[in-house]
Amino acid sequence: MSDAERQSAETLAVLLSHIGRAGDAAHLQHGLTAAQWTALRYLADANAMSRTVSALARYCATTRGPASKTVKALIDAGYAVRRPAPHDGRSSRIDLTASGRELAARDPYRALVAAIGALPTDARTGLARAATRLLADLPCPDGNCFGTCPTCGNLVIESGSVRVCALNGSVLAPGDEDCICAAYTPRPRHRS
Repeated sequence: MSDAERQSAETLAVLLSHIGRAGDAAHLQHGLTAAQWTALRYLADANAMSRTVSALARYCATTRGPASKTVKALIDAGYAVRRPAPHDGRSSRIDLTASGRELAARDPYRALVAAIGALPTDARTGLARAATRLLADLPCPDGNCFGTCPTCGNLVIESGSVRVCALNGSVLAPGDEDCICAAYTPRPRHRS
């Protein structure tokens, strides 16, 4: 990679980081901190098995203590509830309440969603491909990967259209494929 290409890659990385924070500019709306908004977004977008304090901590690259404190604040505000996990009596799942889902729908981050939605179809398609490739190329220390089913190595398609998670054997319901999953395993990519 030449110096110009390296600088361009570094500039693009800075811009991507800034874009990622752009939705947090109005994070103090509704009395939530940036960490609480991130947790609310995660809980709104994660599949059921990924809505745990441990998975949230991994997603936010923090420890269980701060993640637990953030979840407690959402619970105390009435935006989330803690329920026993159906698959494991020792753990619990965090679900958004109706008011939590309503707040997530008014998330200031929606401005970024709208800006992406306003891109021409070919630009959105290229951005989706680039983002998927970036995620696949980034290291996943300690299996700390997050992603969605279409690019996951655990996705198995049976009987033509039935989608199953090979990791836990669950049949994916409509809409599950677009949910964030803490058990995501990037599908190996063939390099050319």
